[in-house]
Amino acid sequence: MTKKIFARLGVISVSLLCFTVEVKAATEFFYTSSPQSWVGAGQTVTVTPLNGFSFTPSRNFDNGVSFSINDFNTNPNFWEQRWWYLDFSAPFDAPLAVGIYQGATRWPFQAATEPGLDFSGNGRGNNTLTGSYNVLEVAYGASGAVESFAADFIQYDEGFQSWWNVGSIRFNSDVPITGVPEPSAPLLLSFGVAAVVAIARRRKLAELVAELGSERGNFQMKACSEAGLLGQWSKIPHSDPEGRKGPGSTFFFPTLFSLYVMRA
Repeated sequence: MTKKIFARLGVISVSLLCFTVEVKAATEFFYTSSPQSWVGAGQTVTVTPLNGFSFTPSRNFDNGVSFSINDFNTNPNFWEQRWWYLDFSAPFDAPLAVGIYQGATRWPFQAATEPGLDFSGNGRGNNTLTGSYNVLEVAYGASGAVESFAADFIQYDEGFQSWWNVGSIRFNSDVPITGVPEPSAPLLLSFGVAAVVAIARRRKLAELVAELGSERGNFQMKACSEAGLLGQWSKIPHSDPEGRKGPGSTFFFPTLFSLYVMRA
């Protein structure tokens, strides 16, 4: 009788052990943003393969990791399709590994000593940016392909502390996405100082204003500003890696308008 009881307890213990260690790897993208953010546009978004989004990882030319996330294959309405791109890279082209990467600037234009970061999508991207990210998990296959990945990031559009985006990416990862808090005031201040230095280093304000061209150009810009069309006067053509062109396939940059308004 005693042996039967212990045998049953053993079966129950093994069953519980198997149950507790069984964890399903998840693939998910989440972000939230401030109302002032150009890329995030004040939205909070969560997408997974379960609601029709594909996640395509790749190794970028800085030995980092990039993701293309979209619903092209499941959304027949071209005008309502959504897509995002994420790019991460370590300083000195080192293979991206688990760790915290501070002082990131826009990938792929970052200095060799800086980590690269870029979050863009739906036709919205940055000219410059600052931020940081934390790689929580990364695994590569024998060919170097990304097999699993987990990272949390914060990006400041154009380096402005109030234009923040906070997000998380999971790919075949057992690391859960926990509540990501909005940036605190001290953190915003520290990144704001870093942003001013980074932007000043890349291009002087006087050079930016000079590039606006003639008085006619200044007048057009001011007219757009007064009409509430910030970010729609200067644009750089862009098409996604799939070669698609359509709504949102142009990146608009509001930086020059903001500088003009600040000078006015």
